[in-house]
Amino acid sequence: MKKITLLLLLLGYVNLHAQTTCNNAQTIGPGQYSVPFISGTNLPSIQCLPGNPIFGTACEWYSYTPTANYSVTVTTDLPGSVGRDTRINVYKGTCNSMICVTSDDDSGSANTSTVVFEAVQGNTYFIVFDNRWDSIGFDFLLSQATPGTNLISFSQMPQPLTGFTYKNCVVD
Repeated sequence: MKKITLLLLLLGYVNLHAQTTCNNAQTIGPGQYSVPFISGTNLPSIQCLPGNPIFGTACEWYSYTPTANYSVTVTTDLPGSVGRDTRINVYKGTCNSMICVTSDDDSGSANTSTVVFEAVQGNTYFIVFDNRWDSIGFDFLLSQATPGTNLISFSQMPQPLTGFTYKNCVVD
């Protein structure tokens, strides 16, 4: 009985601290997730959000590696996040060498956040929520869609100019 109790306590501890650092970021795919009380102490080395570069005191880490190229949306603008002031930073690379991809603070309704980024097959992206404004848990959704085609098209149309010596011209 004592061994079973000890095993259950250890498993609970591992689960409780499953996404508190970059190295043990919870692997996710498309779907809805619940972020527990934000308690991780391993803060990113760089802040992606311009104009508000101050981190909170804790964060939660998730990793996402797409199986194809996708347009990815991560949002906390969900019924389970009503009244939560969230902030998202997305990085790519490794835990020792992160590059900012995108970030958001409060673009959604009622201080929720949404980011959209183009994810490349096989690259690992780290999705980080910090407690700059709120430590209370919330829900988020990761969705992926086939990247859109170029919606802007143009046709090159050479225009002969007579009487001018200027030969390099671009018209927008």
